[in-house]
Amino acid sequence: MFDNIIPEKLKTGGCPKKPIWRFFEQGDEVDKGHYIAMCLAYHSVREAVKYMVEMREESSNFTSTKRKGSQVEKDQTTLANFYKNSELGNERKGVIDVALIKAFVCCDLPWHLIDHPFFIELLRQLRPNYNLPDRKTLINTLLTEKILRVSVKCYKLLDKEDYLTLVLDDIGAQKFAGIVTDAGSNVHAARNLLSEKFPHILNIRCIAHSLNLITKDLMKHAFAKRIIQWYMVIVTYFKKSHRPKELLDLKIQEKRILGGGLKTYLDTRWTMVHEMLDSISRLEICLKEIVNKNPNVIASEAVKTIINRKRGFFNDVCDLANIMKPIKEAILNLESNKATLADCYFFLAYLGQSINKIPEDDHVAFRQHAIKTFNEHFKLYNFDEYLLTYYIHPRYRGKN
Repeated sequence: MFDNIIPEKLKTGGCPKKPIWRFFEQGDEVDKGHYIAMCLAYHSVREAVKYMVEMREESSNFTSTKRKGSQVEKDQTTLANFYKNSELGNERKGVIDVALIKAFVCCDLPWHLIDHPFFIELLRQLRPNYNLPDRKTLINTLLTEKILRVSVKCYKLLDKEDYLTLVLDDIGAQKFAGIVTDAGSNVHAARNLLSEKFPHILNIRCIAHSLNLITKDLMKHAFAKRIIQWYMVIVTYFKKSHRPKELLDLKIQEKRILGGGLKTYLDTRWTMVHEMLDSISRLEICLKEIVNKNPNVIASEAVKTIINRKRGFFNDVCDLANIMKPIKEAILNLESNKATLADCYFFLAYLGQSINKIPEDDHVAFRQHAIKTFNEHFKLYNFDEYLLTYYIHPRYRGKN
């Protein structure tokens, strides 16, 4: 009698998923509240980007065609030509938006200029009926849309090409001294082929990429993971809580601390790890005073515990920041157009010295992990060409 009764599906706790998940398959959790997503319609980023841009262009073309078919022709003079305060059409606004983002990117204008009152007044005088976007819209929306459109154009051009190679014969192989690429297996194989065919062309790895890989490998250790995890608890709370953030800003101004507030992590900035650690180390006194003097305002017990009770938290932050500092300095110097092969070897030696100075008593396991990581990456640059440039460098003295 009860065999045919189908049990109801138990409801899971938490908030219901947003409608966007109807179009994606949820994967593993990569961070708190962030998951890997697989598009159900398109299984690659390239296809998804092309689809989004093409659909947007079709919608834009349809609107434009509809307007052209109306009674008012495109070249016919309208009231809007004489009355500048009339509402600006979406098509015209889109053209101005594209011109604006091009000006900021191509002229290397600072993003905060969009909020400057003089700049706002200038655009109002030029076009009173144009609503200037704020900085967030300019960066997160307009810039992203433009990047996607350019990416799709590149994808389409690449799809039409059968072979994309550097024609050394046309330029002249004798004009090439070396080829620098990242650590990808495909480009590594290409470098080897070119070096075999043209022995005088140096096979060089990108030192900045390698230093970034060292940073990522160091961050995989439990000691570094724990520090970053506790840091993210603090920075997330102060960034999302209005009153605590206000107290921190006031405390920074009161003590005249330079460098700004707490930094958030950006994977695309290779020097960000040191900037994060340096920011919280610099604001140690401010954070402790805020937590101790405003216990009712700071509602997070986790934040209070980390700042006041976690034994040696700020000391560990300082130790980890001192390790990341030479990596940051090396990346910034080696990204310069004046960097030489000798600089690569010099900064690697400088980094090796910093790792050897890690306290053996406090962080034995992390020190061993850091030394092993450094040695593995150093092997990639232990070539005679690097040593030769180091020996003939004017700063080389033979000892120390």
